[in-house]
Amino acid sequence: MLFKLAILEDGIHDDEWEVLMDLLVNLNFTENYIEFFKKRYNPLRTKFNDYERNTETTKEYHSVSLLKPYYDILGVDENASDEEIKRAYHNLALQHHPDLPKNAERVKESEQMMAKINEAYEKIRN
Repeated sequence: MLFKLAILEDGIHDDEWEVLMDLLVNLNFTENYIEFFKKRYNPLRTKFNDYERNTETTKEYHSVSLLKPYYDILGVDENASDEEIKRAYHNLALQHHPDLPKNAERVKESEQMMAKINEAYEKIRN
């Protein structure tokens, strides 16, 4: 849960990384499990510490602003309802799905677009 919370805000900062690694050790996680977390989450680390963050922004604003690119991919507003998000996802899937005959000439492009659409939908829904 702590990893997900740190990532949602704006990536894992160096100081957060140290706390999370210490927590894994103190909770007696095995070395294999710690290595798994390092491999999985290390690419999501950021290059600055907490004291370099803009402290005037609220967490709610900050989290929503990080999701803005995902809302843009789906073509919905940041205040869109769950139903609007589902409808936008469905419409985009019908337009860009690589298995559709109309996309037979551009399968690779359709696969890439569907990957972006799926990622955006998952990020917003979570």
